Amino acid sequence: ALREIRILQLLKHENVVNLIEICRTKATHDNKYRSTFYLVFDFCEHDLAGLLSNINVKFSLGEIKRVVQQLLNGLYYIHSNKILHRDMKAANVLITKSGVLKLADFGLARAFSQTKNGQVNRYTNRVVTLWYRPPELLLGDRNYGPPVDLWGAGCIMAEM
Repeated sequence: ALREIRILQLLKHENVVNLIEICRTKATHDNKYRSTFYLVFDFCEHDLAGLLSNINVKFSLGEIKRVVQQLLNGLYYIHSNKILHRDMKAANVLITKSGVLKLADFGLARAFSQTKNGQVNRYTNRVVTLWYRPPELLLGDRNYGPPVDLWGAGCIMAEM
């Protein structure tokens, strides 16, 4: 949770969910002296998975293009800030009532860096929801970078 909070505090972009505040409960005897943290975000009316599963919602070609454009803008921004999302899926794409897309759920996100020879550092391959997981992760690769998020974006585009 702390990594997610640090990442969300760093990322400020129209197409990334905005962390407004962090609240925590008081540690007491009743909760075994453990605090619970709550993250407060701007409200988004929809998630893309919910819209795609609704038979009454049909996206026009123009709307699909706009969603994909915003999705790629958000990914470009987070990758430019050396952050991998690592859980791209339709349920983690929020949409406001005015049609603004927000990348959400940075629980698996992490900073990335490249070694001197341009190779990305080794990370766990147990990331990305199975249906959106790229072939290299399915085959056990631990040297990965932004393309794993782009594969997920491509899966989302195909779903639409």
